[in-house]
This record gives sequence, structure tokens and C-alpha cells, in this order.
Amino acid sequence: VQTCALPIYEMARMDMRAEISNITCPTLVIGGSIDPVTPVVCSQVIAEAIGDNARLEIFNDCGHGPHRDDPKGAEKVMRDFLATN
Repeated sequence: VQTCALPIYEMARMDMRAEISNITCPTLVIGGSIDPVTPVVCSQVIAEAIGDNARLEIFNDCGHGPHRDDPKGAEKVMRDFLATN
């Protein structure tokens, strides 16, 4: 199991993939390519655990808040997701 956070954080010991796999509705997973809290690998793990109902969007040069770092890009992705689901 690859760690998704720094060892000093409680998240490093949490593995919620089994619970996440119970999500059955369409789910948008967004992340930033330079997110120090939830690295890209964690967003990938989340999307993979959800399965076919997940859509993963990684924003280049964004940190933990793509909606803050790239508000127009995030809005476009969210509107597209909502319009198609």
C-alpha cells in the first residue's frame, strides 16, 4: 500500500478504499499536480476504488485547492461533469 500523506499525519494510516468502493453514483475526483496534502497518487487510488463511476481530473500546477488555484478551469470541469451526469 502506497502512503498518501506524510507519515506524521493520521491520513497516512487510514485506508478507506473498502468504504470508498461502496460509492455508486457518478463522482468527480479532482486534485492538483503539486498538492502536498493529497498527492496525485491518492486521487488515483480514490478514483480507482470508486471504479467506473469515477472521473479523475488532475489540474497542472495546482495545490490542494484546484478551485482556488485555477477557478475557471475547475468551474469548467465541474460544470461539464454536472451536465453529463
